[in-house]
Amino acid sequence: MLPILARLGSDFGAVSGRLLGAFNVMQRAGYRKKKFVTIKLLKDTPRLGSKGEMVQVKPGRMRNHLYPDGRAAYAVLGRKPVRDRMAETIAKAKNLNNLPNKARLALVAEQAIASIIQRQEYILLLIRGEVLFGAPLHRVEDSVSRLSQVLHLQMTLLSIPGLHLISFAVPSTHTSELRVHRTTITWNIGKLEALKRLSQAVLSSNRPIEEILVEMRPLVYSGPMLHPWPIEMATWLIGSAAVSVVFYNELFETTAAIIIAFAVTALRNHPFLTRAAAEFTVAIVSNALARYFRCIAVVPTLPSLLMLVPGSFVVRGVLSIVGGDTASDSLAPTVHMILICLSLTLGLFLASFVAYPFESERKSILTLM
Repeated sequence: MLPILARLGSDFGAVSGRLLGAFNVMQRAGYRKKKFVTIKLLKDTPRLGSKGEMVQVKPGRMRNHLYPDGRAAYAVLGRKPVRDRMAETIAKAKNLNNLPNKARLALVAEQAIASIIQRQEYILLLIRGEVLFGAPLHRVEDSVSRLSQVLHLQMTLLSIPGLHLISFAVPSTHTSELRVHRTTITWNIGKLEALKRLSQAVLSSNRPIEEILVEMRPLVYSGPMLHPWPIEMATWLIGSAAVSVVFYNELFETTAAIIIAFAVTALRNHPFLTRAAAEFTVAIVSNALARYFRCIAVVPTLPSLLMLVPGSFVVRGVLSIVGGDTASDSLAPTVHMILICLSLTLGLFLASFVAYPFESERKSILTLM
């Protein structure tokens, strides 16, 4: 009996020792029996929560079900951003020579990655700024091709109306990073000149790219000093008043012109054909009212034609000179403006015959005025 008990005791001691050793190994490796990850729900999920809530689930469920289905995203990233980690590493050591070999290599790699990120950001800001402020497409492509060679970036630019696709190649992983930019055009020659000056500084390597990025961010993302609404309203009001004074019209006609100008200005975000048709209709209606009241109508299309068209051609001509030659992508807005002018002229011509069908009646009305 005693030998059996002694054998059982020795076996129990060996098994418990092995279990204790395995537990210590797992504890040193960071093993936890119940391990959860914090996630943010992107969709309403049964038994978890609604969209936008932060919940904890097991890693396997997140990895195999929630994340592939697009129902959740990791709320806490495992790594800090490159710039934050680089700043912490630099703050811990006064200079690079005091760091161990591994930390030194890690710092060099982080600096290289941060430099690539800054160069890519500069290219993206340049494309956004030049397209936004009215640079011709051939000038944008030429600037990007030269700067990508100087900055040692492999990239491809694909431009379609209102959309620009920028692809940055990553040779180490044989992959590409794709960026999509939706842009609109607002003419600003001063900001175009500022972007050109900063590009020359990068090409000549006179200034570090960090300083240039500090200047480019407010230049590209800052909004206009005045909202387009007050500018366009002032244009219509001044144009209506000027035409009223030139044609010696009465106060009633000036007031009617201002009211019609406000109505037409509300269509400023519509396509050019819609706006041209609206102004054509306004010309006929206002001249018909003028025929009824026996007076010469103040048509708000006339000040728009007199004040907006010459300025538009001057701006496009200056932009073509700045860009080097007449760009193909600036031809379409010019054709649109010409079509609008023709439609307005036709509307004024037809409206004058609707209001005053006989030449003698026109002369008598002009004589009375």
